[in-house]
Amino acid sequence: MSLNLNKNTKPTLKNINLIITAGTTTAIIGLSGAGKTSLLKLLSGIYQANEGFVYLDKSDLTKRNFNDLGKYIGYLSQTTDLLAGKVSENIARFGEVNSELVIEAAQAAGGHEMIISLPAGYETVLGDNGFG
Repeated sequence: MSLNLNKNTKPTLKNINLIITAGTTTAIIGLSGAGKTSLLKLLSGIYQANEGFVYLDKSDLTKRNFNDLGKYIGYLSQTTDLLAGKVSENIARFGEVNSELVIEAAQAAGGHEMIISLPAGYETVLGDNGFG
């Protein structure tokens, strides 16, 4: 697979072949700017390859329902961007909001106390990038 984020430059990633066996742990390490984040965004469906394919269980990632991928693949960026919507919706990845699981996730991440201090707690409405 290859990925070119800027059409005027050489590909960010080129000739990548990676097989990760189920139940294993894989570390992706390298210098700053080596393409680790781009690779992870490809693997999680955020980016699409310009050439080649990304498969999950022998299924082309572009043929899968992007909203369902969150059940199987998680990606946490180096920077956090919240989307427009309620805090609880952001935590639930805009799927079904199960309040008990949302609070459990926030507590595990150490954010529960901060969230309940917001004007409407978990129901606080955010704008793009968490503003609002």
